Amino acid sequence: MLTETDIAPCGVACRLCMAFQRERKPCVGCLREGPKPNHCAACSIKECPEKRGDPSLSCGACELFPCRRIRDLSKRYAAKYGEDLVALLRKREDEGLRAVLDYLERRWRCPSCGDYLCLHDKACRRCGAENPRWPA
Repeated sequence: MLTETDIAPCGVACRLCMAFQRERKPCVGCLREGPKPNHCAACSIKECPEKRGDPSLSCGACELFPCRRIRDLSKRYAAKYGEDLVALLRKREDEGLRAVLDYLERRWRCPSCGDYLCLHDKACRRCGAENPRWPA
């Protein structure tokens, strides 16, 4: 089950990332202490000065939301992976984190085996079933 620490401040669901799901040296996720890819460890969004030293604050709660960085990231995720991060962050502010977690649980579970799909892959990493969320 997805938890609060599975959602990065930018709206990315870390558990759905290939770095989190890989078997060798998996990433622990944005908000957990432990190994991360370099681009995640040095994330400019997480370290944004608007967060005033609290990298866990949701970007959706910022008065500058959506900033250029979030808009660009969201545009890329929408085009490549079919997930609109700006919409997710707005949902979090309007309906709460639980609503976002429930939405992601329903949307990103493999219909064949029930494991989490990877938003970077066109097939489930566990059973090989087609990822129905994969952009055509």
